[in-house]
Amino acid sequence: MVSIRRSLFLSLLDKYSALIIGIMTNLVLARILTPYDIGVYSIAGAVVGFAGTLRDFGVSSYLISERELTVARRRSAIGVSLVTTWSIGVVVAVVSPEVAEFYDNPGVQNVMLVLSLNFLLIPLTMVEITMLRREMRFGALYRIGLAASLSHAATVLGLAFLGWGFMAMAWASVAGMVATFVMIRIELPAGQHLLPSFQGWRRILSFSMSSTAGQVLAIVNDTAANMLIGRLFSPVAVGLYSRASSMTNLFSQAVMRGILPVALSTIALRHREEGDVAALMVRGVTHITAIGWPFFSFVTLLTFPVMRVLFGDQWDAAVPLARLISVAVMIGLLNSMTGVAMQGTGSVGKYAMLQAFTVPVSVFLLIIALFWWQSIEGVGWAAIIGRVVHVSASLVVLRKLVRLNPLVLLRAVSKSAGIAIASSIVPAVVTVSMSTGPDHIWLPLIVAGTGAGIGFFVAIFALRHPLADEIRDLWDTGRRLVFG
Repeated sequence: MVSIRRSLFLSLLDKYSALIIGIMTNLVLARILTPYDIGVYSIAGAVVGFAGTLRDFGVSSYLISERELTVARRRSAIGVSLVTTWSIGVVVAVVSPEVAEFYDNPGVQNVMLVLSLNFLLIPLTMVEITMLRREMRFGALYRIGLAASLSHAATVLGLAFLGWGFMAMAWASVAGMVATFVMIRIELPAGQHLLPSFQGWRRILSFSMSSTAGQVLAIVNDTAANMLIGRLFSPVAVGLYSRASSMTNLFSQAVMRGILPVALSTIALRHREEGDVAALMVRGVTHITAIGWPFFSFVTLLTFPVMRVLFGDQWDAAVPLARLISVAVMIGLLNSMTGVAMQGTGSVGKYAMLQAFTVPVSVFLLIIALFWWQSIEGVGWAAIIGRVVHVSASLVVLRKLVRLNPLVLLRAVSKSAGIAIASSIVPAVVTVSMSTGPDHIWLPLIVAGTGAGIGFFVAIFALRHPLADEIRDLWDTGRRLVFG
């Protein structure tokens, strides 16, 4: 347990450092770049992100879940990654003119060409990063991530101030990748940098096919909105959608990206030792919902002042969609451990089958909603219904896979629901009784935030939520450090 907590602390430290840097960067960028700039980059990023799903080719999942990972198999993983990633990078560059023509925007091609440069370095960093996660060496991962975040922030802000527009974000992505490559060379001894090989590639390929299928379907689900909005409406609409989703990204960077890598490594280790994976899942979802439900409840109640403070007045049109997306994410948090559980147990085939059912349903709902509402708000309603379908299907699969009892999970998260309700009382009163318009931003946020914080901590201890134990341990550790 101590090892898991230490790994979780270092992982969260990594993500919180990146989060603070990202927030400060976005506060400035939101006032320099326009919705058009964000939209063009989001369209190109969605296309490249879809192609980027194939770059991994299931290699990371294979390295995490493989019971007997020899040096030869690691070298084979590097070889497979090298061939697939470089090939995809070439394809991205070649098809960029057609994609730009499809969206009738030459800027999309320029962004895609720059982003394709990342594919040159990915195979030279991905295997090492995955091995560090498998070995739970999150201290090294923290230093690597911090260097990448600082390089990205310095590049994007510098180029944005120089008037590079959407291209500032593209070159910043490359700068972050270069920093990652350099730091890996510094962190790992020379003897641990292996040469690629193709011996045993069939073993990796047999595993990777199912893993890649599931990842491709997942990225289709994630990028469908950007692609459809960009085609049916405009880059400005894509930019508004991107900002509406920013609260989701904020939570993901602050919480999920810190917890899930540790959860994946821990579940894989527990599975290799033939332990109880379902108990780990229940504990993970209980902790995530205890943090996520109060957070998104607050955002749902005070969406306008939160968006105005973070991004300024040019993003007001994104407020209704941001509120709907927050509701959808609250539902989806029940599904937060499904992917890592299936990857950690090596059940990539079942994960692909789950995605093959849920993703087409989500995309169908998205298309219907966009045509029905004729606005980007349709994305929010489609997301809410889609999350309900996905959570329901996941619970059915997990009951058979890891013997996860849905009733046990629901009872466990009932205390998280109580925390969300307690923390939402003051924000709800503020929303009803105080003005939260353009001229009244800070006072409602301060009052609501203070009340939400008090309600959050009171409910955690009053309801005896498992998160209370983690807070006590953190307090005791801090007290020992301060007072010896």
